[in-house]
Amino acid sequence: MEDKVKAKNPGKEVTVGDDGTATVTDPTTGISHTIPGTELVNQDFEPVKPTGKVPVKDKAHLTPEEKKQVEDKVKAKNPGKEVTVGDDGTATVTDPTTGISHTIPGTELVNQDFEPVKPTGKVPVKDKAHLTPEEKKQVADKVKAKNPGKEVTVGDDGTATVTDPTTGITHTIPGTDLVNQDFEPVIPADKIPVKDPANLTQEEQDKVKESVEKSNPGKKVTVDKTGKVTITDPNTNISHEIPGEKLITLDPPVFELPEYTEPIGTTGVDENGNLLEPPVVDIPEYTKPIGTTGVDESGNLLEPPVVDIPEYTEPIGTTGVDENGNLIAPPVIDNPEFNGGVNGEPEVQPELPEINGEVEGEEQGRGNKPQPTDKVEKSTKRLANTGESETNTGLAGLGLAALGSLLAVAKRRREDEE
Repeated sequence: MEDKVKAKNPGKEVTVGDDGTATVTDPTTGISHTIPGTELVNQDFEPVKPTGKVPVKDKAHLTPEEKKQVEDKVKAKNPGKEVTVGDDGTATVTDPTTGISHTIPGTELVNQDFEPVKPTGKVPVKDKAHLTPEEKKQVADKVKAKNPGKEVTVGDDGTATVTDPTTGITHTIPGTDLVNQDFEPVIPADKIPVKDPANLTQEEQDKVKESVEKSNPGKKVTVDKTGKVTITDPNTNISHEIPGEKLITLDPPVFELPEYTEPIGTTGVDENGNLLEPPVVDIPEYTKPIGTTGVDESGNLLEPPVVDIPEYTEPIGTTGVDENGNLIAPPVIDNPEFNGGVNGEPEVQPELPEINGEVEGEEQGRGNKPQPTDKVEKSTKRLANTGESETNTGLAGLGLAALGSLLAVAKRRREDEE
């Protein structure tokens, strides 16, 4: 202030008070004059810088919109002041009442902005509104690859926030630009039979395509010669592949079987497939009467005819073997030894009463009739039951059993021939 007054009053002595009042003295005469401080000083101000910088595309050449953003931010911090912004972002702040001006450099008001680059491909996700941690990482990795040096965070809906760590400038990329709703291809329940799994015909490929399209309506399906299917969602371009082995199966060859016209019986076949022929036995006709007692009207034992049946050693039955391939043997029944009785009871011959020549206690007739001197011996003796001989009844029973067996064989033979 003193210098300013001296410059205007050369050769004079100047002193300035606390309030800015200047005392001007002529040293040759000692005459003094004062200039009020209100005429010499004005209240200055310190311009306030905004806390956030304005991101601009070119720090040396701000657009009108960018200058307006800088101006508004500076005015907000310096009310009542006039603000102008230069091409480099420098702001001039002026107090209109005093005319005092200050500048704020553009480097403190603007920052070089950046445009986040979107990945070319979207990440398929199961639920676009709730991404899993693995899906979020896939999105972040794809965005970082396109925006090196930037920090990236991903929200639940796939929206990515991209930040420049040197300027603090951030931008977001909407989740709709980064993720797509995925789908799970449906594999048809039935496989398509093909002749050559490595080289499907066009007809077989068309059948596979039709089957997959039916299970996945609205999807685009392509099939190669190995049966592999590529299925694509036309709205999102998300594709999945289904391997051919899940869609096709080898069509077994068809053989013409000749008609079998030979007779088929219940005897079955052996292990080599040869028809088993049962033995044939001619049974002579039996013309004698058959009764339940086994004897004729005179009490003679009826003898059934005897036929030698050759031994049959081949397996009998429709298969001849069980489930393990073992030969099925028919049951064997042991016939109990006949001991002369009936139903297991031994034969008992009642004792005959001894005759002593008297009737009901009376002596034998009187007169000249001779009297017996010895007891009458039993006229009938019973054979001892030694097991070496059989009674007529037992022999008859065995004969009937053999005869019944022969008749059963003959009947079955006639049925097989019919």
